Amino acid sequence: MTKKGTGIRNIILFFFLLLTALPLSAASLIFDHITQKDGLANNSVSSIVQDHRGYLWFGTQNGLCRYDGKSFLIYEHDPFDKTSLPHNLIQTLYLDPVEPFLWIGTYEGISRFNLETNEFFNFGIYSMDDGEVLSNEVVTSIVRDGDGILWAGTLDGLNRIDLDSGEIRSYYHNDLEGGSILHNTIRSLFIDNRDRLWIGSYGGLDIYLPDEDRFGHFRADPGNPDSLQSPFVMAVTQTDDFNLWVGTWDGGVSLLDPGSGLILEHLDLEGHIYLLSPDPSGDLWIGTWGDGLYRWSSSDSSMTHYPAEPEDPYKLNHGIVYSFFRDTGGVYWIGTNGEGINKLNPLKKDFRFIHYEEERLSLPDDRIKDILIDSQNRYWVATYGNGLWRFEGDPENWTVKNWLPDEENPWTLSNANVTDVIEDSRGRIWVATLSGIDRYIPETNDFDHISLAKINTTDDEPIIYAITEDIDNTFWFGTYSLGVVHWSEDQGILDVYGYKPGDAELSNNLVFCQFLDSHNNLWIGTNQGLNLYDRETKKFKFFYHDREDRKSLSNNVVTSVFEDSGGRIWVGTSGGGVNLLNEKKTEFSYYSRKDGLFSNQVQAIQEDSQRRLWISTISGISILNLDEGTILSIDESDGIVAEQMFRSSTIDRNGLIYFGSSEGILRFNSAILYDNPHPPALWMNKMEIMGEPFDFNDALQKGETIKLNWKENFLSFEFAALDFTSPGQNQFRYKMDGLDKEWVASGTRNYAVYQNLSPGSYVFRVQGSNNDGIWSESGLAVPIYIKAPPWKQRWFIALYVLAAVMAIILTSNIRANVLLKNKLNVVESSRNNLQVLNDKLEQLAWKDGLTGLSNRRFFDLSLNNIWHLAVREKKYISLLMIDVDHFKAYNDFYGHQSGDLALKKAASLIRGVMKRDTDAVCRYGGEEFTVLLFDTDPKECISLCETLLKEVRDVRIPHEGSPLAPYLTLSIGLSVFIPGFEQLPEILVERADDALYEAKNLGRDRFVVYRGNKNKGQNS
Repeated sequence: MTKKGTGIRNIILFFFLLLTALPLSAASLIFDHITQKDGLANNSVSSIVQDHRGYLWFGTQNGLCRYDGKSFLIYEHDPFDKTSLPHNLIQTLYLDPVEPFLWIGTYEGISRFNLETNEFFNFGIYSMDDGEVLSNEVVTSIVRDGDGILWAGTLDGLNRIDLDSGEIRSYYHNDLEGGSILHNTIRSLFIDNRDRLWIGSYGGLDIYLPDEDRFGHFRADPGNPDSLQSPFVMAVTQTDDFNLWVGTWDGGVSLLDPGSGLILEHLDLEGHIYLLSPDPSGDLWIGTWGDGLYRWSSSDSSMTHYPAEPEDPYKLNHGIVYSFFRDTGGVYWIGTNGEGINKLNPLKKDFRFIHYEEERLSLPDDRIKDILIDSQNRYWVATYGNGLWRFEGDPENWTVKNWLPDEENPWTLSNANVTDVIEDSRGRIWVATLSGIDRYIPETNDFDHISLAKINTTDDEPIIYAITEDIDNTFWFGTYSLGVVHWSEDQGILDVYGYKPGDAELSNNLVFCQFLDSHNNLWIGTNQGLNLYDRETKKFKFFYHDREDRKSLSNNVVTSVFEDSGGRIWVGTSGGGVNLLNEKKTEFSYYSRKDGLFSNQVQAIQEDSQRRLWISTISGISILNLDEGTILSIDESDGIVAEQMFRSSTIDRNGLIYFGSSEGILRFNSAILYDNPHPPALWMNKMEIMGEPFDFNDALQKGETIKLNWKENFLSFEFAALDFTSPGQNQFRYKMDGLDKEWVASGTRNYAVYQNLSPGSYVFRVQGSNNDGIWSESGLAVPIYIKAPPWKQRWFIALYVLAAVMAIILTSNIRANVLLKNKLNVVESSRNNLQVLNDKLEQLAWKDGLTGLSNRRFFDLSLNNIWHLAVREKKYISLLMIDVDHFKAYNDFYGHQSGDLALKKAASLIRGVMKRDTDAVCRYGGEEFTVLLFDTDPKECISLCETLLKEVRDVRIPHEGSPLAPYLTLSIGLSVFIPGFEQLPEILVERADDALYEAKNLGRDRFVVYRGNKNKGQNS
């Protein structure tokens, strides 16, 4: 994506991926924009909330929008449906803290939206069944207090709504009553951490006194520093345990001590204050009506201003901040009054160019051919068309030098097209151009020229693409069409290696790159193969691509050669990805787009301190983890705006990595790569049966099986991974238990379709990852049962058998009774045999074939049943998630048959420790087991864990392949709590799995109890 806007073309040097979470300074903020073009109902967004499942909800001036990161679901007013949204103009949204309701303040009263049933119930101003009405139709603010009372502020009065009785009581200003509200126009309601109701209006600030059913007042007294500076109170919030922040339309923001009524601090802002939003750090966000966004820092009381800059695609695009919200993943959402939503992701890698207004500090947007950071920490930049650049000193105030050729001055640069720049072992700078070699003279800031013209038949200086200093201080110059030149300062040209048919000294005459590795091997990459110099014979060995040999070089066009920290040689190609040469230097393996590489056209390679290769390709950057073999790519959604990358890169003394691009130089700090550790919440957007929408909500909420008839066997699912850091990079995998043997990886595709499903029991499962590849392992499970057709059901078979028997009876009257009895005995025997087989099949469906324990299917059913029993009776439910430590190593060392025996022994030990028949011991999959317990308190669970670990250690099943101990050990994750009705069973599995993960991280052979976001607690 190319930047647009005034002055954006002249952009300099650096992007930053910061060491910690991105500091929200004005210079570093990147705003993404979501508007009607992206599916938003309207560009005026007045309110934003996030529900308990993770969906974002936007109240707009043209309806209600639900957002899953990919698409919007819009709810609009239907004038002929009283159960629809009462009005499309939405003023405020409020998520009920107790029940699954979204309260919507509109220009036609309040609507209560049930998030589980998707139904609206409306409180209007004209009539209700019991005759209660609101004081005014325009509802500006809604809150619910600790007693369950709903409060609604309007443009004409305050309303108290008793949700149990339906009674509505309205409060108005009365000049004759000192305890009435200060003004009828209510702009803000706020419940503080002491459950006190605060009311901001056009008359000042009120506090509700429930014991007296009246209001206490905090009036404005402009000019008095101890009071509010304006009566127009637009916003009230809290950032600490006691004091309140009060935002006024034309009197700034004040910090109020509710006890004394005194102003402790005043933030004098010129703009009209419209909203206040506290940050978890204690900072305060301030939205204005026309002057953009402010952030007040609690650490140093500084104020940062983010004005609207609509001409810059990465800045706030509108000055009216209509709404503000921080989601559970830490992403900020700013609704504007006319330009849609601004999204601010603090974890987004900051790859923006630093822009300098002064032209002398700007790097032209030409192709960056090479980057050098010399021993004096100066930056040398070779450009194609704009000569050589040098930057030194403070990045905020660079000292910049640019060299261009000058026909009148023989001591200047030879050519404006610079292809390479190096520093030799004596600290001298050498420059390759399209007109030969230049050597920098620091005393005069000039260049002298190294002539190689005699190797060219035209007597012109050859085009030089690469320079390399050898171990003996000689140089190798790679040319565009004449091969490679070996040159000495004392003797001049020592040798020239080129390609001639029948006499090949080099694989090709077009040299793209040169590299001297740590073993002093010289590598030359050409347009037709890779070359390795043999110092004894002074000849080159060639490596070519061979279509018939998959262990050969993957492509002949070699663009880069790199040695990693382990001494391995990597070869970038233009079309074949990146190659790894084996230790004997005889064979290659390679990574390509099929393995996750951004593009097969590799430009440059660098390695960071965490053993990851940063591979610049022509259209993006991929990061290859050398230990895991995994590849992560970063692109425009991460902040990279360059359309093309070039064959230039370097790394500085601090480990910062630099790549050349069509937009200048990109700089990365690789210290933190996986910024987003939070797995996304999963939910089902839509389910269709035979092409028709199906209401799955109730079944999914209760964990019930969806039962279908035999004709309803064409199912489709659309699901959402509700992490909004970079939702376009969220990925999915799904599986239909009972049909799919393996997970189906669907990438970013968020839907699945199944056709012609046979009768039987299934469970559709889906898991999702966030933008950094962190998966929600528990995922979402939808149990489904498709009934058999009538002619395959037992009653029909029984009826068929009965009919056959009757036919036999009717047609065999002439036969002897003994013959009839024999026939009936045969039928009875067949029925009994069939019943025995059915019983065995039923048992097999719930048992694990190897261990004899219950299987995953039984676990899922038990979890659902025991969960609801625990919720209903308010008893503990516990889950032990058990993993056999280093079991892959066990299989590798002893073989899979011995591994099966070990699993059976472990299963027997686990079953033996659990004494109650009701304890559900299951094989969860592979080497994982689960124990599901009802009505077992934490102390008992911990005792069971300790006993189980000791039993397994005492038996001492040999495990020589384990790095932990010479015998088999277990790791256990324990989750135990009394579940609430608002929770789902999956949270038990998720917590136990988190605890198991922590047990493994802590060294294994132990158990860990899940204890929330704090230290989970280690027990061993």
